[in-house]
Amino acid sequence: MTALSITCVATDETHATLTISVHGASGDRDSFERSLDDPLPPFIRDIKALSITLEANCASTMLPRVLLIAVRRLARTASVELTPLSADFNVDHHRIERVFGLKLTERLTRSYRFERMLVNSNDSTPGLVSILIAAWNPRYFEKALRSALAQTYSSIEILIGDDRPDDAIKQIVDRVSSPKFPIHYRKNEPRLMVRANYEACFNRARGEFIKYLNDDDLLEPNCVARMVESLASEPTAALATSARSLIDEVGGPKQDLPATKPLVPVDSFIDGQSLANALLLLGLNFIGEPSTVMFRKELAQLGDEPLFDFAGESGRGVTDFVLWSKLLCRGDAVYLRERLSSFRVHREQRQAIPEVQQFAVVSVPALRNQWLALAGHFAMPASLLRSRAILGDSFALQPIELFGATDSNKHTLLAQWAARTHPFFHATE
Repeated sequence: MTALSITCVATDETHATLTISVHGASGDRDSFERSLDDPLPPFIRDIKALSITLEANCASTMLPRVLLIAVRRLARTASVELTPLSADFNVDHHRIERVFGLKLTERLTRSYRFERMLVNSNDSTPGLVSILIAAWNPRYFEKALRSALAQTYSSIEILIGDDRPDDAIKQIVDRVSSPKFPIHYRKNEPRLMVRANYEACFNRARGEFIKYLNDDDLLEPNCVARMVESLASEPTAALATSARSLIDEVGGPKQDLPATKPLVPVDSFIDGQSLANALLLLGLNFIGEPSTVMFRKELAQLGDEPLFDFAGESGRGVTDFVLWSKLLCRGDAVYLRERLSSFRVHREQRQAIPEVQQFAVVSVPALRNQWLALAGHFAMPASLLRSRAILGDSFALQPIELFGATDSNKHTLLAQWAARTHPFFHATE
């Protein structure tokens, strides 16, 4: 595809119609109309030039809503031109740069030009998966490392950032190292702490795909292979995740929590905007902890914002929430029902520290406020996901039953949302 032009015409304060023109590489052209919050047809992808015109009656909140449906379809290198026809229209280019990873290159009287450049930094190797272990606790570290070494996928590097003051982690690495995969070990002096250690490992990674593994968690042997396969099959997916198991200190199974129950009935491709909406409005991390997810490195490193910031919020205590939110504004998601990782629950983990729990209590609402400022929530209720079977042809509404949505009421909920009569809008007035 060569170019896409979108003209946004408001019908009231929160609704609008988009007139979309597709300009193909062979010179063919097609035009159609859609509602502001409808996803683009699946055949629209690899957009080289995106032009968005906002008529004079458009509210400023409509621009991020257009970007949320269009940015995920951009080519690796693309230009985006924004033209608001009202002199009073507010274009927050700093927010656009942070959230969508677009760089402002030109600003004229009535238009803004952005560029998107996806660059394989650090000589990233196509197909390579970087498993990143920010290590501190030696008690479970050996099991975690062995689960990484047991992966069936062949193109893997393992990076370890050692935050221990002693050599306990290094001794395990020396004992367990295998010629199967290269292990790149680094001692952090002084100690970096968790967030900075995550970032340091990320910056050293050479893989096309990133797979964090906490030092107390486990991967199933086919975890990496299945996630790489799923991302390869869905080019607009920014991340792949799966159901995960809960285990105790000795590796025994624990009962599911609401967040760990399988999210969809079949392996699914989920529209990124609807998944971000559910994550941030419901405040429940059903996407998973860092060990659960694999993501495309290039989409995470777009722009100048720190890796674990979202729209200016650092999200202390919920680094996973932050990164998933950022990625889902730039791409979609794959969810696999097979339990491909295990999350260990024990007394020594950070989530058990009252101070960390308090950070999360403050951070999740702050992240939610940023999402509301983007107006990403207007598309649909948080209790519904827009999804389809992997490689399927059509999207359907998937209810999250834990939050009151069912197959019988999902269309009613969607209609209430579109009419702004859903209780959510009364609660936020």
